[in-house]
Amino acid sequence: MGGPYVVLLPAIATVQVADEGKVKLSSLESDDDSFKLPAGYHWYETMMILNSTLSDEDRDKELAKFEAYLNKEDCQSINALVRGRSRMAYPIKGDWEGIYVLYTYAAKRQTAKNIQLLLSNPEAGSESKLLRHITFFKC
Repeated sequence: MGGPYVVLLPAIATVQVADEGKVKLSSLESDDDSFKLPAGYHWYETMMILNSTLSDEDRDKELAKFEAYLNKEDCQSINALVRGRSRMAYPIKGDWEGIYVLYTYAAKRQTAKNIQLLLSNPEAGSESKLLRHITFFKC
């Protein structure tokens, strides 16, 4: 049986492909531990579910806006994990599928509150792109 194989990885790992085509796995957890947090910063995770009808280009534009906001707010060690399209347990706004994206970053407490406000009040034209979101404080 020849051909390409698909390997499913746990959410705690990221995959990087080097120039030589070699695959390197790195753990998100170990990356967090090796980074020394500045005073007043805490670890946060933001999970977003985007509308599955978005093209890859539109999805990347939405994520770029969010990452630009994180950078503007001086967040540290920003990691994004695009989990891809998945079926949801129940429909949200009539959709049974969504694009799952997980962000891990270090931020000040006020920044995390501002991120929740930003995602709760989307700008005109992008209301239908974000189905759900939640931000967690990582202990």
